[in-house]
Amino acid sequence: VLLPAVVLVQLCQSQRSTPTTLHAAASAAEPERAIADAMMLEPRAFLRTLLQPQDPQDFFVADWEQRPRHLSRSPLVYEGLLDTATGAVERLLEGCVSAGEVRGGALQAGLDMTFVKDGKQPRLPGHPDIRADQVAQGLGFGYSVVLNWVQYRSTAVAQLTEAFEASLGFRASVNMYHTPGSGSVAFAPHYDWNDVFVLQINGSKAWSVWEPVVALPRSDELRIQDEQLKAALGAPTMNLVLTPGDILYLPRGYPHAARNLQQETSTHLTVAVHAYVYETVEGFLQRAAAQWLSIAVPATKRRSPLRRQLRVLEKRMFSLGTSDV
Repeated sequence: VLLPAVVLVQLCQSQRSTPTTLHAAASAAEPERAIADAMMLEPRAFLRTLLQPQDPQDFFVADWEQRPRHLSRSPLVYEGLLDTATGAVERLLEGCVSAGEVRGGALQAGLDMTFVKDGKQPRLPGHPDIRADQVAQGLGFGYSVVLNWVQYRSTAVAQLTEAFEASLGFRASVNMYHTPGSGSVAFAPHYDWNDVFVLQINGSKAWSVWEPVVALPRSDELRIQDEQLKAALGAPTMNLVLTPGDILYLPRGYPHAARNLQQETSTHLTVAVHAYVYETVEGFLQRAAAQWLSIAVPATKRRSPLRRQLRVLEKRMFSLGTSDV
């Protein structure tokens, strides 16, 4: 378990327990505070606001990379983070498409913005650049619209990302999920390589969470495919509904899926925390060999003798165990 530096000196041993929901009304010692007012404060003050009503030390002792945690709060917690007026999120999405420049050019489907429904992404006509009118069309057909790297499109979300990084000591990034109503679901059950914090901004969403099939996976490990994962999952160990102001923490490796059961659209931010997951020497060599091979010999010369020799070398490197290095 990788612990943020800000809490290492405060923690003690504790036993792992089952996922729980903590309600603000039951245990809050002070009035709820808007997270937007705490993003410029020192790290411990930000963590107290982010995790209210739970004490941050309790969170890092009992929950961090150990179990999911759902905290139920009032909508005031996220006030000032995103404009939740009618049509505001749609205007933000369309404005991002019109302005482009998330990465210095037009937004591209599957990279900067994704349309997804029941785990499937539609084929957009023509080139991969997204048009502003496709946002409304996608929502109308029941597709969730996922905007990646929101920290580059919103000053408030950029400050939120910086506060996460300063408080946890790990790099963070933020995606926005905007899902239409009437039972729409974006992704099939899946798990992430990152620890994630889900911030429910507007509307509501029903979540199911399962016990991990792979415990604390690393980014150099092969991801289990959706069909294999679905076959391995039993009954969810956690079913909950996120409403505005709620936060859900999911350690890396916990399979999850979400569905909007209401008529109104649902908007949430997912903050991915890229903890320093040190890979094995074997995994590093595998990735380095593959990257070197792709650079050393162009793909147009796949049948060349040099490429065949490099393939042999690559396989030999793949067969090495860490004890051989």
